[in-house]
Amino acid sequence: MRALGGSRDRLELELLGSARPTAAAARAFGAALARTRGAGAEG
Repeated sequence: MRALGGSRDRLELELLGSARPTAAAARAFGAALARTRGAGAEG
């Protein structure tokens, strides 16, 4: 996924196509989310 632009309170990302959910994809997403939160992102 590429960031297309943004500002202090907005992030514009490219549109991704749909995909079939898998356990591996869920684990990868969870790990990426944990890294994002660990880096100080609020949510």
